[in-house]
Amino acid sequence: MNNDDIGTLEDLVNLSLEKSFNCIEDAKKLIGEKSFDGAVNRAYYGIFWAISTINLLDGNKFRKHKDAIGMFNKNYVHTEIFPKDFGRKIANAENARHKSDYDILTKATEETATEHIEFAVQLFETVKSYCESKTFEKVSEVEK
Repeated sequence: MNNDDIGTLEDLVNLSLEKSFNCIEDAKKLIGEKSFDGAVNRAYYGIFWAISTINLLDGNKFRKHKDAIGMFNKNYVHTEIFPKDFGRKIANAENARHKSDYDILTKATEETATEHIEFAVQLFETVKSYCESKTFEKVSEVEK
């Protein structure tokens, strides 16, 4: 699949899930290397790509993270399709990523990085299952 041929919805969902999975795997590697700021960043992007996957199912693609997160929260968290605490955990991950990337005085801890990686894995697994139940028999070969 090239840029001229974006493929089917299933192709796009698989690509988005793959991005999410790869970001989470990168976060796990970075935490193992004691690079906690990097781990927080990659965990957040794993979360962002999982959210983007769900938005794709509704035909939505957003340029701004706040728009993607807002639509996900509106359509899936506030309606309790996904657990209510996901909204808070997403906001916490976004805030931690922003601080660790842009605030010179902030340094992520192992505890913070681990917390966000664990949530990224939980969200990824939930999104993957949701996609499989709503659209395709099997979404992807991507595994935990």
